[in-house]
Amino acid sequence: MAKTVKETTTEQSIKDEIIRLGGYVIKNQAYGATGKGKPDLSACLYGMYVGLEVKRSKGECETTAAQLTHLIRITKAGGLAYITKTADCLTNSNYDTMNIVESTLENIDEVTHDELKLIMTQINKTDFKWCKLNIVDNKLIYHIYH
Repeated sequence: MAKTVKETTTEQSIKDEIIRLGGYVIKNQAYGATGKGKPDLSACLYGMYVGLEVKRSKGECETTAAQLTHLIRITKAGGLAYITKTADCLTNSNYDTMNIVESTLENIDEVTHDELKLIMTQINKTDFKWCKLNIVDNKLIYHIYH
């Protein structure tokens, strides 16, 4: 049985990798005044803003509606947005299995709570290593790497 890796251990691994690649990274502190759902880490890498929502390697690690909303906003603004359990999302896309899911959202600017719940269910039901969000032709597309 694989050992569960703590979220803070994964965060540190990602921070170390960003710094190794010449980027800048900060841990976003979560408390009442900052609002819900901000990504765990914010970085600048290769001239791009990167928002990373970090999850534990095993166990309960579901993405919330507030987290997904922030990641969609980052993507709409031209940044990169990830939900990840590994630093591999920064350097390696050569995974054996990748699912590309196109959401059924009609308009990314007016996402309803029910639409967010559907997307969260699709992402959370898979045992993924990382998920990258993209917006193409005003549609949310997410790549899920296993």
